[in-house]
Amino acid sequence: MLFLIGLMLLLAYTVVATTRPDLEIALGGRGTPGTAEVLSCEDLGSGRYDCDARFTFDDPAREPIVIDTVPDAEAGETFPAALTPEGDRVVPTGERGVWASVGLLALVPLCVAFIPTMVLYGFGIRRGRRASVIGAFAVSALSLLTSCTGLLLGS
Repeated sequence: MLFLIGLMLLLAYTVVATTRPDLEIALGGRGTPGTAEVLSCEDLGSGRYDCDARFTFDDPAREPIVIDTVPDAEAGETFPAALTPEGDRVVPTGERGVWASVGLLALVPLCVAFIPTMVLYGFGIRRGRRASVIGAFAVSALSLLTSCTGLLLGS
């Protein structure tokens, strides 16, 4: 039981740790602002894509660069973006970037929703089991709905 709870908490932490930097960039807290124009998106197979974009900096003194971008972009598409602090790719900013990050962050409640139920069953506590299961399914359904909505609006 403790092992499974630990795995669920680790999964939730991983989702937050990998999504938070992109959310900070989407909100304008990090990264170099500009505009991305998608030049090409190549299907690499197995659901993987390689997309390149021409990134034009908001600072007119800097020359545009060609760099990797998000895989859900389409050739010819233009969107506000920011260059990551690492300088290896551009990510959407504004509403699109925030929705994409929120869609992934909405998976965190799904990761931890069944922990109370597992604790009750693990310690053999009968009182509140039904309520914890109903609550866990409600939280999971809301989490999945929010996640799907965020990912659809962010693409």
